[in-house]
Amino acid sequence: TLVFSSVGYKAQTVDVGNQSTVNVTMVADTRQLGEVVVTAFGVEKEKKSLGYAVQDVSGEELAETTRPNVIESLQGRIAGVNVTSTNGLPGSSTSIVIRGGTSLDGNNQPLFVVDGIPIDNTTLNGGFLFSDSPNRNFDYTSRGSDIDPDDIESITVLKGPSAAALYGIDAANGAIVITTKKGKAGKSVITYNNDFRFENITRFPDRLKTYNTGTQGVTNELVRSHWGAPVEAGTPVYDNVEDFFETGFTQNHSLSLSGGSENLTYRASGDLLSQDGSVPNTGYDRNSFRLNVTSQASERLTLTASANYIKSVADRTSKGDGSLYQNALLWPITDNMSNYLNPDGTPRRFYPNGDDTFDNPYFTANKNINSDETDRFLLNGSLDYQLLDWLSVTGRIGADIYNTLGLTAYDDESTQRYPNRSIASSVGGLMAEYEAKSRLVNSFLLLNAEKKFGDFNTTLTLGHNLEDRTYRVDSRYGENILVPDLYTIVNTQQDTREVSVRGYRRRLIGVFGDFRIDYKNMIFLNATARNDWSSTLPKQNNSFFYPSVSTSIVLSEMLDLDVNTPISFLKVRASYAEVGKDAPPHRTQPSLDEFTRSGGGFAVGFFGSNQNIKPESTSSYEFGLDLRMFKNRIGVDATYYYVKSEDQIVSPRLSYATGYILQLVNAGAIENKGVELMINGDIVQGSAFRWNAVANFSLNRNKVLSLPGDFEEFYLSDTWLSGNARGGYVPGKSFYSITGNSREVNETGQLIIGDDGYPLENTGFEEIGNRQPDFTLGFTNTLEYKGLRLSFLLDIRKGGDVYNATARYLTLVGLNPITANRGETTVFEGVTESGEVNTQEVLLDQDYYDTSTRGLMESLYIEKDINWIRLRDITLAYEFPKSMLENSFLSQASVHFTGNNLLLGSNYSGADPDVNGLNASGRGSNAGGFDFFSLAAPVVYSAGLKVTF
Repeated sequence: TLVFSSVGYKAQTVDVGNQSTVNVTMVADTRQLGEVVVTAFGVEKEKKSLGYAVQDVSGEELAETTRPNVIESLQGRIAGVNVTSTNGLPGSSTSIVIRGGTSLDGNNQPLFVVDGIPIDNTTLNGGFLFSDSPNRNFDYTSRGSDIDPDDIESITVLKGPSAAALYGIDAANGAIVITTKKGKAGKSVITYNNDFRFENITRFPDRLKTYNTGTQGVTNELVRSHWGAPVEAGTPVYDNVEDFFETGFTQNHSLSLSGGSENLTYRASGDLLSQDGSVPNTGYDRNSFRLNVTSQASERLTLTASANYIKSVADRTSKGDGSLYQNALLWPITDNMSNYLNPDGTPRRFYPNGDDTFDNPYFTANKNINSDETDRFLLNGSLDYQLLDWLSVTGRIGADIYNTLGLTAYDDESTQRYPNRSIASSVGGLMAEYEAKSRLVNSFLLLNAEKKFGDFNTTLTLGHNLEDRTYRVDSRYGENILVPDLYTIVNTQQDTREVSVRGYRRRLIGVFGDFRIDYKNMIFLNATARNDWSSTLPKQNNSFFYPSVSTSIVLSEMLDLDVNTPISFLKVRASYAEVGKDAPPHRTQPSLDEFTRSGGGFAVGFFGSNQNIKPESTSSYEFGLDLRMFKNRIGVDATYYYVKSEDQIVSPRLSYATGYILQLVNAGAIENKGVELMINGDIVQGSAFRWNAVANFSLNRNKVLSLPGDFEEFYLSDTWLSGNARGGYVPGKSFYSITGNSREVNETGQLIIGDDGYPLENTGFEEIGNRQPDFTLGFTNTLEYKGLRLSFLLDIRKGGDVYNATARYLTLVGLNPITANRGETTVFEGVTESGEVNTQEVLLDQDYYDTSTRGLMESLYIEKDINWIRLRDITLAYEFPKSMLENSFLSQASVHFTGNNLLLGSNYSGADPDVNGLNASGRGSNAGGFDFFSLAAPVVYSAGLKVTF
């Protein structure tokens, strides 16, 4: 008797008898769904067997967005996943968070895994440079975006501790599991595709364009504030901001060769990306070369190896305060900003002798340098050996190695200030360079046993994981550039030079087990356990154990529902998991900090000792339902989850009497709970026309349960971008709170007015905003008619506050349209301190609008309940019919036209509500929702073709 089985088809049992040939027709099993996903360690599992939520997206779907950064392509396609870009320029970093944050002061981004091996998704942190600068002014590439989208077969998102338990503490925030394309046995296939993109930044904040520079109504060309006299009628004006930004151009070319025999398959690919940004002299180039080989060395032995080399070069500009974008917005409309040089080649400034002069943006773009280049190797090898029919062993090792060389250089006539250092023009120019070296090595040894006992199928995996990570940044700084345009540290004045070496080493050892049992392929139970030892924790606390258990029950098979009934498939699932996080490296005991100036030496660091630190602890449970109806025409996947994180590892400030500034402690707790809903519908399934729609809905509610000690507020210092507003935590409030100063109100919510007629200030840091949205929704539609295909993604967000610090600064300098009422009077609605209705009339003038306790009050610039609907991606593609290619050398050919960010509807007054005031290296809740001179996402049009030989 032979049993023929394949995922997605009904098993066929055939009695051979005396037959020498057996013909079998496999029949699709609509109840079984036939879906598999790649889970931990690259193991494929049937979706119906999983007791936790996962969601996958095909590489083809991501590649057709033509976005060079694959991380950005995930936004709106996965329920519960929030992706935020930190800038609208090429090579910017991207923050990704799954189901809210679990750490007050730590990393909240998921683990990235490629073909079963974790890789580095680090974004360079300014704290590793000698200047120890916050991550506000410079942005760097997130290393996860180095992966070429054309090399990706699929991405599976493991959303929580339950799904990612076996990857250990690095997957406490979930995991992004990437499976790359591999060769297939048969004739060699060559595929070439290209794409040409044109992008423009089209959205800018509104500015008041009716007043000259000056103060108190008097024109003065030596100040940057626009509080002067009105611009006289007939005066030439210029669209300096809109004219400054160019049309960015990107070209991408990919070529792959794949094929092989039954015993050896291969795939080789190369990708060339050249991207010029909308800001002059910015861009990002990436060249990627990849080789993957799979060998069936014997009946029992399978070998797989891959190597990926990536070369990327980025030319950047600063962001936030002091950026050329800020300076462009401040430039007077009565002056042509493009004339940035005098006849003698010196910079032409609008107010050259003013106390607050700044660089012309064209000068910054053409004379100052901010660039980096990275060489990266991703190596992966695995061995699978079938010891017995029911027992196999897998060995896997991978290395992620990269070096980044970065340079920042300011011209000797630039007024730009390097963070925590000098203004370039005052020191004859300056330069800073760094070399970041990263090495991440992972090895896994897995023993896999599979046995069938009657109606029960069992699988047991025992494993060992060793991870070794080394990270080092060498940085150098010097002033007074001796030979112009020669940027090397020996070309600077010797006594201005500074050198620094910073970094860390971390080793993690783990052992784990995974036991799975099912009854008749209908009832599934999965239990895992892992113990980790981390080098970043004290010896007495560096070992920690965490388990998980999950179950799924396929009710449709238990009830033996006929495929013709309305319910095609019905599964319920539940899971519980625990996971931990270790401490930052080199923080549990005092260390020596280097003195970076000439002469060198060391001093005691500012981190105090704590030998009692233990891991953060996160526990999670979830319940889910997977329902498919009408022969899988309609599918519903619903999940409710709850996550609680305790023993937070945070670093509150100490009394200076201790001799230290910061110290790690275990304190504080966070909870997240939410609902995720995915609805998939084949609306039309005709022979010529098909229409499929997928909606991803997610709702998350989080709360800070407690803080360290007696803290009423704990804040992230990097998010203190502008004024007294910052990313702060308050017990009982949202994890995504904005804390700051506000106007004082009484018990009934009425403003309290002072003796001067202006509202009083509440100077304490309290919650003035909440960046957490009410819900998010991604709505993808795919329509196909013969060879024509139209797909588009609507990205929708309801609610969530944004701190418009850009508008606040424009108010300070008299450019915010709200300052058009200057000189008018008003009566603020409220009551006096004695409780009487306020009737005092006050003036709205420059003194009101540039005073932090009045018109610059931070709470006035928290824009509440911001909604948006964005046409994030749209693609129209046409695949030429086979009949047209019969007499050509092509087997397949298609063309496509794509747009990104074409439409945005929002009640936000700024340029773009989807902003991040820091870069993706920011900790905790980061600075998503902080708009401080953040560029909007560009509008992109692209076209290309794909051919197969």
